[in-house]
Amino acid sequence: MTETEMLEDFSELTAYDIKACLAFAEDRDQKLFVA
Repeated sequence: MTETEMLEDFSELTAYDIKACLAFAEDRDQKLFVA
């Protein structure tokens, strides 16, 4: 799903919201460790 598709499907979101979510997910993914 592209950013444009997300913005069309979820009109309450902004491009900033999507970028913030992706940045959070990237940061979280880098901090996951397997024990």
